[in-house]
Amino acid sequence: MSHDGLTIYGAHFSRAARCIWLASELGMPFEHAAIPYLDPVLKEPDYLARNPMGKVPAINDRGFHLWESMAINYYLANLTPNPLWPTDLQGQALVMQWSFWGMTEVEKAGVALGLHTGLLPEADRSAEAVAQARAVLARPLGVLDGALAGRDYLLGDAFTLADLNAAGILWPIHAGQARLEAFPRAEAWLARCLERPAAVGAFGLPTV
Repeated sequence: MSHDGLTIYGAHFSRAARCIWLASELGMPFEHAAIPYLDPVLKEPDYLARNPMGKVPAINDRGFHLWESMAINYYLANLTPNPLWPTDLQGQALVMQWSFWGMTEVEKAGVALGLHTGLLPEADRSAEAVAQARAVLARPLGVLDGALAGRDYLLGDAFTLADLNAAGILWPIHAGQARLEAFPRAEAWLARCLERPAAVGAFGLPTV
């Protein structure tokens, strides 16, 4: 199935950015339907035929419809051989490990931290929400910081889909200018990943 007819649905400021980032890193041609994540079109029958959850992202690859950002990135990474997707089973398993870790351990608290440190208008920010998010993130970010000891990226010296998926999930922390002083390796890694040109273009906002 060729990716020449690929369409990615979802605005930059949504989980679709993870898929846009990967497609851009791979030099994969695609059409971008920049639908905001609360757009009424998401509840219309035509879109629900692509994603019955009525959310973004979704893709259409020449008639093949898929939704959920991590499933989409797994699919895109396997369309053609590329350096972001390991060739060995253990490397592939580690990509999945860090992807699931991001979704289950850090995404909700990471979004809250980013929102209440910089992304929300100042009047809407909550110091209590920041404190709660930092408490939840302490253990998983400590694990991330430890995993980066002696290496630039999660699987070693090279940027892979493990980094892209995990950093994409943690993007709100970076965009909200939340400092991670207790986790210097993790903070430097996150900035390193999100300063890549494909990431800057995918998220639609400048790095901080």
